[in-house]
Amino acid sequence: MTLEDLKTFKQLTDNFEDRCYEIKQMLIPLNESFRFVDDYRLLGETVFCEGDEFWSYDGHEKHTAHFPAKLLISTDDEVKLYVANELLKKEKIRQGIENSKKILEKRTDENEIELYKKLKEKYEGRIDIE
Repeated sequence: MTLEDLKTFKQLTDNFEDRCYEIKQMLIPLNESFRFVDDYRLLGETVFCEGDEFWSYDGHEKHTAHFPAKLLISTDDEVKLYVANELLKKEKIRQGIENSKKILEKRTDENEIELYKKLKEKYEGRIDIE
């Protein structure tokens, strides 16, 4: 390895870290952990990010996040579109979960009403003295 190779590697590393920082700033709405990451590693098709959040009372929390490596070569507008699409997916999932809960609650109510009617029919007017 030559000195020129080291300079090239250093420049590529700096460019990689700068671009990762730019992307992470745009990804914060997707995952608050991006606010605290400052170490980036490219592994396959994914960039993994790590960092620590330090608290004033001498504690800290480790944060991890990741994003697709394809964002490194995307324009800022493409990254923003990616964020918008991911937020839309999260919203649809959240709505689906809410709808499932409502359906389950409605079914539970219907089942309880049906059980009440059956028990009422079975035992209404019946007097058992023992």
